[in-house]
Amino acid sequence: MKYARKRDIYIIAAIAAAGIVLWLVLGGLFARRGNVAEIYYRASLVKTVDLSKGVSQTFSLEQLPEVVFTVYPDGSIAFVESDCPDKICIDAGRL
Repeated sequence: MKYARKRDIYIIAAIAAAGIVLWLVLGGLFARRGNVAEIYYRASLVKTVDLSKGVSQTFSLEQLPEVVFTVYPDGSIAFVESDCPDKICIDAGRL
């Protein structure tokens, strides 16, 4: 009992190759260069932090001065202080 003919295998290979090419092209076109953290406040982008600089910095936002972030030289970011009652963001550690 034959499950696939040569023609079927060629069609499957062509579809797979087209999918891989499309994935590579679209991935190259829409890929972001560098590591960034986007910080939102009430559904609007407030600050974009470049994480690929390799420097350490601590900052807070004008809208929320009680929330303090720290950027580490290895490209991670963490909440240091927060006014939320459960402190889940601080317990998450470096992101």
